[in-house]
Amino acid sequence: MLAPHAHRDHGTVAPSLDTLTRAPQGPSGAGKSSLLDLLALRLRPPQGDAPDISVNGVALRESKSFTRHAGYVLQRDVLHQFLTVFETLLYTARLVLGGKSDKDQYDTVMRVVAQLGLGHAVNTRVGGQDVRGLSGGERRRVSIGVQLVKSPSLLFLDEPTSGLDAHTSAKLVASLRDLANEGRTVVATIHQPSAALFEQFDRLVLLAAGKTVFSGSRTNAERFFAAQARPVPVRWNSADWFLTVVDAVRATELTAEAESYAVPVIPAGRKEPPSREALRRSVALSGRVDVAALRDRIHRYYQAANPEKLRTQPEIVDEVTQYAMRRGLDELNKHLVKQYGRPLPEEAAAPANQEPCTLAELDALVAAFRASAFKAELDQRSTRAEAPAERADDDSDGDANAKVWEQVPILTGRAALLAFRDPQALRFQVVQNLIFGVVIGSLYSNLGNFQAKAYALSMAMVIILGIIAMVTVALGTAVAFNDKVVFHRESADRLYAPVAHFLSRLAVGLPLNIAIAACLILPSYWWIGLASDPDRFIFFLLTNIVLIFVFDGVVGAVVFLANDITTAFGIGNTYEAVAIFMSGIFIQGTQIPAYWIWLYYLSPFNYAFAAVAVNQFADSEDAWWLDQMGIAWRDKWGNLAVLLAMGVAWRCVGLVLCHWKARGF
Repeated sequence: MLAPHAHRDHGTVAPSLDTLTRAPQGPSGAGKSSLLDLLALRLRPPQGDAPDISVNGVALRESKSFTRHAGYVLQRDVLHQFLTVFETLLYTARLVLGGKSDKDQYDTVMRVVAQLGLGHAVNTRVGGQDVRGLSGGERRRVSIGVQLVKSPSLLFLDEPTSGLDAHTSAKLVASLRDLANEGRTVVATIHQPSAALFEQFDRLVLLAAGKTVFSGSRTNAERFFAAQARPVPVRWNSADWFLTVVDAVRATELTAEAESYAVPVIPAGRKEPPSREALRRSVALSGRVDVAALRDRIHRYYQAANPEKLRTQPEIVDEVTQYAMRRGLDELNKHLVKQYGRPLPEEAAAPANQEPCTLAELDALVAAFRASAFKAELDQRSTRAEAPAERADDDSDGDANAKVWEQVPILTGRAALLAFRDPQALRFQVVQNLIFGVVIGSLYSNLGNFQAKAYALSMAMVIILGIIAMVTVALGTAVAFNDKVVFHRESADRLYAPVAHFLSRLAVGLPLNIAIAACLILPSYWWIGLASDPDRFIFFLLTNIVLIFVFDGVVGAVVFLANDITTAFGIGNTYEAVAIFMSGIFIQGTQIPAYWIWLYYLSPFNYAFAAVAVNQFADSEDAWWLDQMGIAWRDKWGNLAVLLAMGVAWRCVGLVLCHWKARGF
């Protein structure tokens, strides 16, 4: 039962003999995704205005295992691009089917692969923007498969056909239809379905401006609109007509405002802007024509007129669509006739007496539905659904998620596989550090025994520490931010505890950063002429490892604060720069102004440099240099302990932010 906000609307979603499949439909901004997020417990309603949602007669807020019985497929595919289809589904099975044997988990994965017709691509990498792999439709089916692994009885999908061509969309919806025929309830938001796709859905929820215009069967929807003097015109797709009626308010109520703010675009070859009448037609076109439908028409036109250009320049469709929205269809057709000899094929138009409704008429439609027999029937179904059937709260079926101590090795194994599946990034970091090591070693070698040698060795150690921090921030941010996107989706699915994700990232990221840092230290340490004693070398290496631990912790916290990778890099690099400036290396701590001294004590470079400097110069003929550098605390192990404590503190901050983001997604 659903009663969102001030509009007390009711609805049910449940399997029946005819296998109910429901499609919330409406124009952009109608509230489709918000409705789906509310139903799936992914959106927190305003305080004091919470919807009343129940599952099998149990209030959803009291259900302890709703996410185990419901799957949610996002509008965009959020998957690890370096994993294969089989690996993606198997890792999910290991996390959500912790109570089952390895054989049962394998059988579940292969059953899902067969259900979705992915057998031919089971060993193909998922791929993405930077990695060649599956097609868009196949990736969308993998996203659905990730949810099917736990065998949900209720499946939510947010615009599953978004970004797919007509053929791929048809195959995808056919797969959803098959899932519904198996007894699952499928609820999918959909924006601009073709007639064939629309017929696959049993029931419709039509939304506009956050209000329910209609809820019921497709046939009853046509009857309702006909009763309101809005019958579906001949040769029109019902779904297109419904959207035209409830969305074209933009063209009737906002045209005047759009004209006021429109910026004239001067076409090539003309010195004056288009006339006000042409601008008015352009604004009207942008309000009355569905952009997606127009884009499809243009795409089909180029498929027939110039398929080679469409293949080599796929962006031509978007460019021509923008041209049509800016200049109008008449101007576009003149251009197409001149170039290809024929205009865009005509599309069925609404009769003159079937103008799109205004805002007031839209409110009248909403009121008419609430007073209709269709709404009364819907309320009766909701009332019957309130009687508790069987509680779906029992998690003692042996299929419960893996325990936290089981999740950590599973996620660690996956993270390690992903790290080594991206050889280009790893190879770049290794080569970069080797080059840095050779350059530093050759630059600071053969210093002799002159007075400035201590200063030169100090600068060499500072450079090594700085590069170590820089590489940690660069490599760690890129990896952690890409992983964060998948973490958001998986934490919303309750696949694992945030602490398991945090520990697995530490288990893989830290050794990887240490290995890459060794590529810098090993070629340069003895070449520079630093202390050759094995114990001093080990301490120098250990200090760099702890410094990596600190900055990897900084990265772990920053990625959960930043909304994009550019911001994450900016915050990480800014922290690194400030830490170096306030470290006491370039200006002694005693000379730092009082209002900045707190940054001096919080700088990890302060303690890292003091540790390696004491390690290098203490008990040697260059011990005087420690006085020159203003290093008063000459306990190298004490400095190292403070550095380690800073790393632990940053880890704690990152873990808190990780939990916070997991709860707020």
